[in-house]
Amino acid sequence: MRQTLTLLSFLLVSYPAFADVSDYVSPRMAFFGFILIIVLIYISIKDKISEKKEIDNKAKNKIEEEQYELQKEIFETAWEKYHSKNYDAAKISFEKINNYKLVRSANYGLGLINLNSKPSDYNLAIKHFEFASERNHKDATFELAKLQLKGKFKSDRDYMKLSRDLGNLDALYISSKPLIKITKDIVKKYKEVTKKNIQTFMDKEKVDLTDLLIIEVLQKEIALTEISNSIILSWAVMSKKRKTNKFKEMAIEQLSKVINEVDNDFSKSLMLLLFFNSSLTTEKSPFIKDKDIRNFYYECFKYLIKLRGEKIKDFKEEYLSYIEDDNSYFKLIPLTEKILKA
Repeated sequence: MRQTLTLLSFLLVSYPAFADVSDYVSPRMAFFGFILIIVLIYISIKDKISEKKEIDNKAKNKIEEEQYELQKEIFETAWEKYHSKNYDAAKISFEKINNYKLVRSANYGLGLINLNSKPSDYNLAIKHFEFASERNHKDATFELAKLQLKGKFKSDRDYMKLSRDLGNLDALYISSKPLIKITKDIVKKYKEVTKKNIQTFMDKEKVDLTDLLIIEVLQKEIALTEISNSIILSWAVMSKKRKTNKFKEMAIEQLSKVINEVDNDFSKSLMLLLFFNSSLTTEKSPFIKDKDIRNFYYECFKYLIKLRGEKIKDFKEEYLSYIEDDNSYFKLIPLTEKILKA
């Protein structure tokens, strides 16, 4: 580009010294040649500006990376001091943090220091937690939720649900405690949780979309618990006939009745949780924990599915697809147990 521009410029400047341009070049061609040179000059200048910007950006990014690494060292040191309960030294380190990637977590740390120091400075702790929470720090938001529950400050915002929505599992379990009773009431009245029959409870209890998803899981847990209790009871009652064909036939009929009662493919695929964990990665079911019972009934289940012209593989795909695309809270099963422990 530069060589072309130089050559054209040289010709434009030097050619009149040797001949009259009009003898060889029409006015129109001369005009377009002039425009071409202007365009090439503009492109050359633009390229130089772009190159300078690129160089400046690389230099800026390098400085930022170096500053971040320095800040990160201070940040990690601050947490080490905090965990060793050297709060004064940790506070000094946290206060040095100004990198935008680290500053919200630094404020979370400062909040914890003010909360755990003796005496506690709740006002200052809340101030730091709010700074971090406004920048979507889930753990700082959870600390605000706990302080809110203790009555240490008042706010129109429900920090427990905010923390839950940011991904804090402890907040999810605590905020879901009222949903256990709501779910039981719905199941008692309607037997099945649907958008239609839950509307009444939404108006009274201020249930949001996440609550609805959790209620769905809790309802399915109730159903699976009832099925597993029935299976375990049959196993205990028929202790002397477990190795007979009659017991196997009874078990298959028992499972068949359950499958025939469910209303969709996902509900059928949920029966896999009687034999696997919630992600289907291990054979440790949260519902049938006895290995012998689990293995016997799983063999009966596989036989029944084959008899129906269906495949376990399809059941697994249906379940995994649902928990990825529609309701990921099924991954938390046994959810009721976790909520009660929170």
